[in-house]
Amino acid sequence: MRKLQIVVCDFKEMDCDYTAEAIRMYYMQQGLDIPEITKWTEDEPFRMNLKSMADRGEHYDMVFIGADSMNGTELAHSVRDYGKDCPLFLISNGVEYAVEGFRIQALDYLTKPVSPKRIGEAISRIKPLNKNGGDKP
Repeated sequence: MRKLQIVVCDFKEMDCDYTAEAIRMYYMQQGLDIPEITKWTEDEPFRMNLKSMADRGEHYDMVFIGADSMNGTELAHSVRDYGKDCPLFLISNGVEYAVEGFRIQALDYLTKPVSPKRIGEAISRIKPLNKNGGDKP
């Protein structure tokens, strides 16, 4: 069975690592298979990766983007360009980009630092978790 493919993109490497670890911890606490988590700290390589995946008919299962600048929200628009149905979550230090998150149809808007519990609340908005592993969040 295919592992979940989750991407975390944040321009601050420490925040990117922290979010990825919160995701891992949440899945471990729930007794679920730990997903494959890809981390990006630069926007252009991530955009190129999104386009390449879309060209092959592939997609990420979930995307978490640090939205502490306009670059983060612009990046979220790129996710929508290549994966309109991809569950997208924005993470920020404050609420200044929350309205833009609504415009791009982010499933949730989380504030830093994120906890495994808060990650779980966000992920649960997708669909019920499958404790048997596989490709369901």
